[in-house]
Amino acid sequence: MEKFIKKYQQKRFGPLANFSTEFYNYLLEIGYSSDSANNLTAVLNNLSRWMKIYQMEISELSSEVMEQFLKYRRDAEYTSWLSLKGVLPIINFLLNNKILEKFENKTIKGPLEKILNEYQQYLVNERGCSQSTLPSYNNVVKNFLSKTYGEQIDFKRLNAKIIRKFILNEYQLYGKSTAIMISPLRCFLKWLFLKGKISSPLDSALLCVSRPKSTLPKGIKKEKIQALIQSCDQKTHEGSRAYAILLLMVYLGLRSKEIVEITFNCIDWNCGEIRVRGKGSEEKLPLPEEVGKALSKYILVHRPKIKHENIFLRVKAPYGPIKATAINPFLKKLCNLAGMKPVSAHKLRHSAAIRMLESGSTLSEIAQILRHTNIDTTSIYTRVDQHSLEQVVCEWPGGEHEYLS
Repeated sequence: MEKFIKKYQQKRFGPLANFSTEFYNYLLEIGYSSDSANNLTAVLNNLSRWMKIYQMEISELSSEVMEQFLKYRRDAEYTSWLSLKGVLPIINFLLNNKILEKFENKTIKGPLEKILNEYQQYLVNERGCSQSTLPSYNNVVKNFLSKTYGEQIDFKRLNAKIIRKFILNEYQLYGKSTAIMISPLRCFLKWLFLKGKISSPLDSALLCVSRPKSTLPKGIKKEKIQALIQSCDQKTHEGSRAYAILLLMVYLGLRSKEIVEITFNCIDWNCGEIRVRGKGSEEKLPLPEEVGKALSKYILVHRPKIKHENIFLRVKAPYGPIKATAINPFLKKLCNLAGMKPVSAHKLRHSAAIRMLESGSTLSEIAQILRHTNIDTTSIYTRVDQHSLEQVVCEWPGGEHEYLS
């Protein structure tokens, strides 16, 4: 059969043959070079011939079928495009153009993935967890199961001793930050009992870990923020994008996730407003002039000219929306250019709040900009407003006193 396939390598036929030119142009649009587009189009034609020989329809394409095709390529001693990730542009093209209605993941999952998937369905459907909460809960459970069982998961031997041993080991590695694992793990243990996977409730076996003492929110000095802004090379795609993102953090205190989810529909240029998708809600915020100019310059001059609703796109092909996990690494790069220690996106959020407070904004105004649902969350910033604290401090009765050492 392989010899028969090789005989027709140079011919274009099969269920995908008519889409070759369209696919090639699609690749050019999302940023591939002509050479890379030619190579991937050849893979599409190769897939089309393979499907014709094995009498497959486009609707039958799935991860399982693609793995069979990739195995054929490896057996036929092809040297490139041998992984599912490598041929993903083909699947995306077929889905985006409604040529393929759905792409089912039929890959057999291990016991760990099955448990995580089942638990995630419970969190979404019965607990109503948001998409932003799921990763933190899943990561804790995955860490617990991996370190406790490896690949051989057996809940019958789960007991209080095993749970406590895990928590103590984590505490030795991460200290008091282990406290954030308790709530997700307790929820998981309750679910195991609810589903009958364990015979008795074990959530009470979890040790209480003292949380770190509350500290004052720490921002960044104005000079350092200015150094970060100046480190952005606005003549390039990457620098222009970094400049716009940085101003959104500095002026509006946007979170990483909120930035990457900004679409063209989120901005009302006439009214000077931006709609931000926060934690479970949407808020309209005023768009500062400087931020608006940075966004418009990035969009009109440097952003790749592709049809995508998200504003911020990757620098390299295939062009697509950036992920929230990419924000802190790019901030680290800017900090290196500015000759300063790395800062996080959340620290810039604190800086925005402190700057607004120092400029005379009220707590309710700051809470609106930061999308805080509870004003008590915002009130912590009053403890760092040195000028206002000096106005309310009372003199020590009896005059000056020496401080005791």
